[in-house]
Amino acid sequence: MSFPDLVHSFAPEGQTVSGDQDPVAARLSEALAAAERDPSEFSALYADAVRLVTVVRRLSIEGHTGAVHEPQTTAAGLPKWRLKLVYDYVTMHLGEKVTLADMAAAARLSRMHFAALFLRATGMRPHQYLLQRRIAAAQELLLDANQPIIQIAIQVGFQTQAHFTTVFKKITGVTPAKWRETVLPQSSHSDQFGVHAVVP
Repeated sequence: MSFPDLVHSFAPEGQTVSGDQDPVAARLSEALAAAERDPSEFSALYADAVRLVTVVRRLSIEGHTGAVHEPQTTAAGLPKWRLKLVYDYVTMHLGEKVTLADMAAAARLSRMHFAALFLRATGMRPHQYLLQRRIAAAQELLLDANQPIIQIAIQVGFQTQAHFTTVFKKITGVTPAKWRETVLPQSSHSDQFGVHAVVP
Protein backbone atom coordinates (compact mmCIF):
# COMPACT_ATOMS: atom_id res chain seq x y z
CA MET A 1 0.00 0.00 0.00
CA SER A 2 1.37 3.45 -0.94
CA PHE A 3 1.75 6.26 1.60
CA PRO A 4 -1.29 8.20 0.25
CA ASP A 5 -3.42 5.04 0.33
CA LEU A 6 -2.31 4.27 3.87
CA VAL A 7 -3.02 7.83 4.99
CA HIS A 8 -6.46 8.00 3.41
CA SER A 9 -7.44 4.61 4.77
CA PHE A 10 -7.50 6.09 8.27
CA ALA A 11 -9.72 9.07 7.43
CA PRO A 12 -13.50 8.86 7.81
CA GLU A 13 -15.14 9.11 4.40
CA GLY A 14 -16.12 12.64 3.41
CA GLN A 15 -14.53 14.25 6.46
CA THR A 16 -12.28 17.28 6.03
CA VAL A 17 -9.15 17.14 8.13
CA SER A 18 -7.12 20.01 9.50
CA GLY A 19 -4.40 20.71 11.98
CA ASP A 20 -3.90 18.92 15.23
CA GLN A 21 -7.54 17.74 15.13
CA ASP A 22 -6.68 15.56 12.14
CA PRO A 23 -8.11 12.09 12.96
CA VAL A 24 -5.50 10.50 10.69
CA ALA A 25 -2.68 11.98 12.76
CA ALA A 26 -4.42 10.77 15.91
CA ARG A 27 -4.70 7.22 14.56
CA LEU A 28 -1.09 7.30 13.42
CA SER A 29 -0.03 8.40 16.89
CA GLU A 30 -1.92 5.45 18.37
CA ALA A 31 -0.27 3.10 15.86
CA LEU A 32 3.14 4.51 16.73
CA ALA A 33 2.56 4.07 20.45
CA ALA A 34 1.51 0.46 19.86
CA ALA A 35 4.57 -0.18 17.70
CA GLU A 36 6.89 1.21 20.35
CA ARG A 37 5.37 -1.15 22.92
CA ASP A 38 5.71 -4.17 20.64
CA PRO A 39 8.83 -6.23 21.52
CA SER A 40 8.94 -8.08 18.19
CA GLU A 41 11.98 -7.80 15.92
CA PHE A 42 10.14 -5.78 13.26
CA SER A 43 8.53 -3.27 15.62
CA ALA A 44 11.30 -0.67 15.22
CA LEU A 45 11.04 -0.82 11.44
CA TYR A 46 7.27 -0.49 11.61
CA ALA A 47 7.55 2.45 14.03
CA ASP A 48 9.94 4.25 11.65
CA ALA A 49 7.47 3.74 8.79
CA VAL A 50 4.63 5.18 10.89
CA ARG A 51 6.79 8.19 11.79
CA LEU A 52 7.50 8.81 8.11
CA VAL A 53 3.82 8.57 7.19
CA THR A 54 3.02 11.01 10.00
CA VAL A 55 5.52 13.55 8.65
CA VAL A 56 4.16 13.14 5.12
CA ARG A 57 0.62 13.62 6.42
CA ARG A 58 1.48 16.78 8.34
CA LEU A 59 3.39 18.24 5.40
CA SER A 60 0.47 17.44 3.12
CA ILE A 61 -1.94 19.32 5.38
CA GLU A 62 0.42 22.27 5.77
CA GLY A 63 1.01 22.46 2.05
CA HIS A 64 -2.66 22.34 1.04
CA THR A 65 -4.65 23.89 3.87
CA GLY A 66 -2.14 25.68 6.06
CA ALA A 67 -4.00 24.22 9.01
CA VAL A 68 -1.06 22.84 10.99
CA HIS A 69 0.88 25.56 12.77
CA GLU A 70 3.51 25.64 15.47
CA PRO A 71 3.34 28.79 17.60
CA GLN A 72 5.61 31.48 16.16
CA THR A 73 6.38 29.50 13.01
CA THR A 74 5.81 30.87 9.54
CA ALA A 75 4.74 29.45 6.19
CA ALA A 76 8.44 29.32 5.27
CA GLY A 77 9.22 26.94 8.13
CA LEU A 78 11.23 27.72 11.23
CA PRO A 79 11.37 31.34 12.37
CA LYS A 80 14.77 33.02 12.46
CA TRP A 81 15.15 32.80 16.22
CA ARG A 82 14.79 29.02 16.13
CA LEU A 83 17.25 28.74 13.26
CA LYS A 84 19.66 30.88 15.29
CA LEU A 85 19.37 28.46 18.20
CA VAL A 86 20.23 25.56 15.90
CA TYR A 87 23.12 27.51 14.34
CA ASP A 88 24.57 28.34 17.75
CA TYR A 89 24.21 24.75 18.97
CA VAL A 90 25.93 23.30 15.91
CA THR A 91 28.71 25.88 16.19
CA MET A 92 29.38 24.97 19.81
CA HIS A 93 29.33 21.20 19.19
CA LEU A 94 30.80 20.96 15.70
CA GLY A 95 33.55 18.57 16.75
CA GLU A 96 31.14 16.30 18.62
CA LYS A 97 28.42 13.87 17.63
CA VAL A 98 25.33 15.92 16.78
CA THR A 99 22.05 14.07 16.27
CA LEU A 100 18.67 15.10 14.92
CA ALA A 101 17.36 14.91 18.49
CA ASP A 102 20.08 17.34 19.62
CA MET A 103 19.23 19.87 16.92
CA ALA A 104 15.51 19.54 17.55
CA ALA A 105 16.05 20.07 21.28
CA ALA A 106 18.08 23.19 20.52
CA ALA A 107 15.17 24.51 18.46
CA ARG A 108 12.75 23.44 21.24
CA LEU A 109 10.70 21.23 18.95
CA SER A 110 9.96 17.54 18.55
CA ARG A 111 12.23 15.67 16.15
CA MET A 112 9.60 15.11 13.45
CA HIS A 113 8.23 18.64 13.59
CA PHE A 114 11.73 20.12 13.56
CA ALA A 115 12.85 18.01 10.60
CA ALA A 116 9.80 18.97 8.53
CA LEU A 117 9.97 22.69 9.31
CA PHE A 118 13.76 22.83 8.92
CA LEU A 119 13.48 21.33 5.43
CA ARG A 120 10.86 23.91 4.48
CA ALA A 121 12.92 26.79 5.88
CA THR A 122 16.32 25.87 4.44
CA GLY A 123 15.66 23.51 1.56
CA MET A 124 17.89 20.86 3.13
CA ARG A 125 17.61 18.11 5.71
CA PRO A 126 19.19 18.76 9.13
CA HIS A 127 21.93 16.20 8.43
CA GLN A 128 22.81 17.89 5.14
CA TYR A 129 23.03 21.22 6.95
CA LEU A 130 25.30 19.73 9.60
CA LEU A 131 27.65 18.29 6.98
CA GLN A 132 27.82 21.60 5.12
CA ARG A 133 28.67 23.41 8.36
CA ARG A 134 31.41 20.86 9.08
CA ILE A 135 32.91 21.26 5.61
CA ALA A 136 32.79 25.07 5.79
CA ALA A 137 34.68 24.94 9.09
CA ALA A 138 37.16 22.50 7.57
CA GLN A 139 37.84 24.86 4.69
CA GLU A 140 38.84 27.57 7.14
CA LEU A 141 41.18 25.18 8.96
CA LEU A 142 42.69 23.99 5.68
CA LEU A 143 44.00 27.52 5.12
CA ASP A 144 46.63 26.67 7.73
CA ALA A 145 49.05 24.50 5.74
CA ASN A 146 50.64 23.20 8.92
CA GLN A 147 47.51 21.42 10.11
CA PRO A 148 47.33 17.74 9.06
CA ILE A 149 44.10 16.86 7.26
CA ILE A 150 43.33 14.01 9.66
CA GLN A 151 43.49 16.47 12.56
CA ILE A 152 41.13 18.84 10.75
CA ALA A 153 38.73 15.99 10.05
CA ILE A 154 38.52 15.15 13.74
CA GLN A 155 38.18 18.80 14.75
CA VAL A 156 35.08 19.25 12.61
CA GLY A 157 33.40 16.05 13.76
CA PHE A 158 34.47 13.26 11.40
CA GLN A 159 35.77 10.04 12.90
CA THR A 160 37.93 9.07 9.92
CA GLN A 161 39.83 10.93 7.23
CA ALA A 162 38.27 8.70 4.58
CA HIS A 163 34.73 9.74 5.52
CA PHE A 164 35.80 13.37 5.73
CA THR A 165 37.38 13.20 2.27
CA THR A 166 34.28 11.56 0.78
CA VAL A 167 31.90 14.19 2.17
CA PHE A 168 34.28 17.06 1.35
CA LYS A 169 34.55 15.97 -2.28
CA LYS A 170 30.80 15.46 -2.57
CA ILE A 171 30.16 19.03 -1.40
CA THR A 172 33.07 20.91 -3.01
CA GLY A 173 33.88 18.70 -5.98
CA VAL A 174 37.50 18.12 -4.93
CA THR A 175 39.38 16.38 -2.11
CA PRO A 176 40.60 18.38 0.91
CA ALA A 177 44.21 18.05 -0.28
CA LYS A 178 43.33 19.31 -3.76
CA TRP A 179 41.25 22.15 -2.34
CA ARG A 180 44.13 23.25 -0.11
CA GLU A 181 46.58 22.98 -3.00
CA THR A 182 44.33 25.12 -5.19
CA VAL A 183 43.58 27.79 -2.60
CA LEU A 184 46.94 28.22 -0.91
CA PRO A 185 50.00 29.65 -2.67
CA GLN A 186 52.36 26.87 -3.74
CA SER A 187 55.09 28.23 -1.47
CA SER A 188 52.97 27.52 1.59
CA HIS A 189 53.31 23.80 0.91
CA SER A 190 57.10 23.89 0.98
CA ASP A 191 59.32 23.23 3.95
CA GLN A 192 62.25 25.38 4.98
CA PHE A 193 64.55 23.59 2.52
CA GLY A 194 62.28 24.32 -0.43
CA VAL A 195 61.08 20.74 -0.79
CA HIS A 196 57.35 20.41 -1.26
CA ALA A 197 55.78 18.69 1.70
CA VAL A 198 53.35 15.87 1.10
CA VAL A 199 49.83 17.00 1.93
CA PRO A 200 47.79 14.20 3.48
